Amino acid sequence: MIERFNIRLPSLARRKQFAALIILMLVFQQLIAGQTGKFQIQSESGIGSFKGESVKIIWRSRLNAEQTYRWRRSSFNWKLFYQPELFDFSIKSSSQRLRGSIRFNNRFRQWFWTMQFQARYFSYRLDEQTFNWQSGNLTVEVLRPVKPKIFWDIQVGYWYRDSDDFSQQSLNALILQQGISVRHNNMLYQTGTYTERFKIRPRFQAITKSNSGYRVGLFFKMSAVKAIIFNSSYYLIYHRSEFYNRTNIEHQFKILIGKWLSPDWSLLFFTYITKRQPKFNTNETELLYAPADHQNRVYFKLGRDISKNREFYLKLGYEQEVLIKGDYEWSYWQLLAGMNFRIK
Repeated sequence: MIERFNIRLPSLARRKQFAALIILMLVFQQLIAGQTGKFQIQSESGIGSFKGESVKIIWRSRLNAEQTYRWRRSSFNWKLFYQPELFDFSIKSSSQRLRGSIRFNNRFRQWFWTMQFQARYFSYRLDEQTFNWQSGNLTVEVLRPVKPKIFWDIQVGYWYRDSDDFSQQSLNALILQQGISVRHNNMLYQTGTYTERFKIRPRFQAITKSNSGYRVGLFFKMSAVKAIIFNSSYYLIYHRSEFYNRTNIEHQFKILIGKWLSPDWSLLFFTYITKRQPKFNTNETELLYAPADHQNRVYFKLGRDISKNREFYLKLGYEQEVLIKGDYEWSYWQLLAGMNFRIK
């Protein structure tokens, strides 16, 4: 069946990563008491259109599973996510997204620390063009109170990504984020610095060139949870590499706003946008940099709780997957209606 429809599956190495995640989840489930979890199924359909093409029918489904185990001053959490997507009910215009993560939290005296591993697989198929991305990261975060309501925060992470599109490249990056968090009333303010050192290697054996560089900048974050859910962040990053000997400026914006209009009705707005100036202009895409996990999105969602575990919603939005070769885009607008089933 897989060969008949020519569906691209993750490589053997990536399948082993997801298998290892599942084994760890089962082991902790047997060893640890006090677990809480949830399971969600979403199904939505509607219309959408890629740039310069006619309107298509969209069908999409999502499966979310999550479980948390707590004991003493520690906790362990695992998550799995899978989303298949079809346009005009044709496998020739489709996508698959698979994500998994494990997270361990611990408190030692005044120190809070977290270790997390994430793995992702994205596959996009549009007519005869196929794009496949496989990525993962290991992150360690340490948080310590400096004064009442003031915290020092540091994150150290390793990222990798293998892309199978026009670029055929492997990306490895070390990332350091550090800053200060301040709580005031119901608000949380964060600011700090971002540093990334990366290296890109083509996956073609015949190409021996590589590209390395750095990305440094500042970030600002603000969040609140009260009558309105509000979460925002802004990154200003300067990018420079051996291959493209010119400094680029990158802006990253993320805003999430949610509000209950009544006991049953809710409204949600979300946007995540990255802009880089100037844009890269070269045909050697196997050496160009693109973020390890990057998708521009803007959408509005109006939802109504039919019961405790069922929600009906309408969603209007736009998605754009940032591909390394700028001549091609996986981007489309969409108008959807869907149902969300929650099992806790």
